[in-house]
Amino acid sequence: MRFKVHHIDEELAGPGYRHDLFEFEAGGFLLVARSYLSSPGEAHFLRKEIGGELLPLEMRDVESDSFREAVSHLRALGKIELTYLSPEVGGYVAVAE
Repeated sequence: MRFKVHHIDEELAGPGYRHDLFEFEAGGFLLVARSYLSSPGEAHFLRKEIGGELLPLEMRDVESDSFREAVSHLRALGKIELTYLSPEVGGYVAVAE
């Protein structure tokens, strides 16, 4: 799995919205997560990308080895509270331990 992080400052995100954007590439798709600098122990999986197309996460993505590897990576960085954006519930869902 390849990993990249982009630091987004207030000029791009707006006042108070500085964050890191994490990209995990594996298995032909990209998982994208965000962590606000004001909440350093949290990260939120936002979407997947396939061929440049932005797509919502599906349960099969959340249950995949790639997702579990990304979760492990974020936890190693100190991101303890992890969630993912679920279109099924219309909001964020906690990632199981």
